[in-house]
Amino acid sequence: MLAAEFGALRRFVDTGFGRIACVEAGTGPAALFLHAAPLNGFQYRHLLGELAGMRRCLLIDQMGLGHTEVAPGQSVAFDAQAAMVLAFLEVLGLDQADIVAGDSGGAIAQILAARHPGRVRTLTLTNCDVHDNTPPPAFQPFMDLCKRDGFEMVLRRAAADLGFARSPVFFGLGYEHPERLTADTVAAYLGPVLATPDKTRQLARYMFRNNTVHTMAVEPDLRRLRVPTLVVWGMADPFFPPRWAQWLRTTIPGVRRVVELPGARLFLAEERAAQLGGYIREHWAYGQA
Repeated sequence: MLAAEFGALRRFVDTGFGRIACVEAGTGPAALFLHAAPLNGFQYRHLLGELAGMRRCLLIDQMGLGHTEVAPGQSVAFDAQAAMVLAFLEVLGLDQADIVAGDSGGAIAQILAARHPGRVRTLTLTNCDVHDNTPPPAFQPFMDLCKRDGFEMVLRRAAADLGFARSPVFFGLGYEHPERLTADTVAAYLGPVLATPDKTRQLARYMFRNNTVHTMAVEPDLRRLRVPTLVVWGMADPFFPPRWAQWLRTTIPGVRRVVELPGARLFLAEERAAQLGGYIREHWAYGQA
């Protein structure tokens, strides 16, 4: 699915936090997907074909990312994002949702599930921020580049130069096959956050101010979390190495299964959608049994 096709499906849901961009497909119980940064709901486009037969899939853009529209002063911290998800579900009249999340979206999902376990039917986590690995050390070269050249200039260079966008200092480390990253996908991710100065500033706050404060604070609640949880981990990811999958296994009592994918990296929802979709379908089917 190209960005234009995906965009044609987009609608907005008005909440107290702003206008939340959402692409919806499928029928049945609701499933909500929380993406990586600086990406947006387009990251999960391939999973629609895998999962829309079982669920009403809701691919939202977080605050400060993608096409979601919020006031310039709106907090984009992880805990505020979790509160926004609750508000989004309430506007749609949904008591529960299956949550699928990765990267920084995984941090938000952990906060949501830890604080409001009754609202989460099942939880699926792929490589993501966990506990005190927020932001991960492998993110530092990007931060250093932004300090030297300026955040907006780095984003604009990636938007204009596909080779740079595929490089290890930008998207490259997150992909198993960065050479397959297309200009259409880069534009889908970076175009919205470069659309206005306010959008770029919101993204900067999201990427550089979110830290371990929120993820570490929910550890006691995670140790009591019995929501059925699936962990699917790309074993070659330099940002979130395998030990964090094991941390989730030993911390969350509800973890039913940890799946290790050799060679996979951070953005496995794009590159390993068929595999990931199969594991999620099994997870959801088990929950219905």
